[in-house]
Amino acid sequence: MAYFYIILILLLAFIAWRYFIKPSNTKNWRLDQTKLAWANITNKQIKIYNIRHCTYRNKKDFDVSYYNRVFDLSCIKTLDFVYQPFHQYPLAAHTFLSFGFADGQHVCVSIEARRTKKKEYSSILGLLNYFELIYIVADEADILKLRTAHHRDKVFVFPIKAKKQKIQDLFLDMLKQINKLKDRPEFYHTFKNTCSNNLIKHFNAALKTRLPISWQVLFPAYIDRYLYKYDLINTDLALKKARQRFLINDLSDKYHDHPNYSKKIRLK
Repeated sequence: MAYFYIILILLLAFIAWRYFIKPSNTKNWRLDQTKLAWANITNKQIKIYNIRHCTYRNKKDFDVSYYNRVFDLSCIKTLDFVYQPFHQYPLAAHTFLSFGFADGQHVCVSIEARRTKKKEYSSILGLLNYFELIYIVADEADILKLRTAHHRDKVFVFPIKAKKQKIQDLFLDMLKQINKLKDRPEFYHTFKNTCSNNLIKHFNAALKTRLPISWQVLFPAYIDRYLYKYDLINTDLALKKARQRFLINDLSDKYHDHPNYSKKIRLK
């Protein structure tokens, strides 16, 4: 029995120690998470730095580059909620947003656990301050193709029902958080600080919704039901039909190298 108490005390001490560690932006990061995005916002003109573009041979073999781009906030027209349920983990999924501009370009914002080169993702480690939080800004040719062609998970691109001004407010709200993380890093947390619950917080702040953090957000494999329940998906279809309508895998494979990739995957 004494050994049990010793092990318990050591375990509690370890957990307490992990919670005294401060988050940092200076670690030996994975190549695809090396640079933090940030934005210079001047009225309607926004310059985003370190937009990621990866070209993948497989999910571990890729070339990564970054570029800067100036956006006119007033040209944002559409918003898509991207949903990737993980086939290996029944309760888990990744979610992120894609903002559509008047010229047909799309910019994605993906909230992720920032990992070092030697650390693979683990939901247990995510409870113990092993990962920082990162908002990756990337083009769809990077972030969607990775998931359809190499992760081989189902990927759904659900159009969100929102007025143009609210979508622009949402984009600004996320950019403000991106800039904040550049100066004040935060830890990722498996339940409290993830992709899905941060997206719901951004929705509530910018779209003026009152969405609760429910079990479908904590276990986001079911978040499509949540979006449908709160009438966020811009469709008149039943959810089963909407899933079929907005599943992009076949089109993503077909038009993988097409110059109008973003337009082609929305052809249905």
